[in-house]
Amino acid sequence: MALALTIPGVVESQELHSVHAEPDGVSFTLTFDFSDTATHLMQAVNSGERIELVVLTTDVAIFALDEVYVTSASYGAGDPAIFQTSLQAGVVRRV
Repeated sequence: MALALTIPGVVESQELHSVHAEPDGVSFTLTFDFSDTATHLMQAVNSGERIELVVLTTDVAIFALDEVYVTSASYGAGDPAIFQTSLQAGVVRRV
């Protein structure tokens, strides 16, 4: 199963390079190729936008993250550039 990010109204299926769950159980770090999704997440971190729903598909399970804030966003040089972001959810559900 591929790693993927879904944000309703933003992206249906963004392929991810990695997903790392933090020990607090509500924070996740994601990496993927720079894209329009990355641009949206960078704007969200700058504006403090709350994203109602984010879905992470992993090899282990599908996670629904509710009331999500983007806590960091950065990218490095390269072709393609690799984007890294951290998300913090109010609630995490395994679906």
